[in-house]
Amino acid sequence: MLISGRQATTLLFEAGLTQRQARAVLASGLAGMPVPTPGAHLYDEETVLGLAARPCLGRQEVALACPGALFVARRWVDVLAAPEDRVRALTRQWDLGVRGANVSLAVHLHALGPVPFVATVCGFVVLGAEITRLVGEPGGTTYRMELGEPGAWFETLADRRVRLGPGRDYVLMGW
Repeated sequence: MLISGRQATTLLFEAGLTQRQARAVLASGLAGMPVPTPGAHLYDEETVLGLAARPCLGRQEVALACPGALFVARRWVDVLAAPEDRVRALTRQWDLGVRGANVSLAVHLHALGPVPFVATVCGFVVLGAEITRLVGEPGGTTYRMELGEPGAWFETLADRRVRLGPGRDYVLMGW
């Protein structure tokens, strides 16, 4: 059954999202491609209910699922875009120099190897990978990440929501 964007937003709001987050989730394509009509965009009700029912993990559950370092990207991304376009959008233009995240990531990559990477849209996990390399200009703070396939750790986070509270467009965990 198809429901209006307003009804879909209400279902997501009732699941704990703000109105703004619910609209962003729908715009990202997490509920699939809407069916446009003259009066509204329509969404598949089962898909929206599935999103609303996704299990939520708090900071402690995420840390248990992925002990050690974890980079959580909190950026809007079109999940219906081609995979290479999604990865490009999620791996470029990270300002990591403000709090030394660039140094932490570089040291971890050099000493311990890849860093788990999870991308979220309003808390909904949309991609799992491992950061294998940081690429940036000397003296700059903006970096591009190179990613590899996720490890077994990602099984616990796939198809979940993570609640890490407000803040920057990324969270470094396990440092």
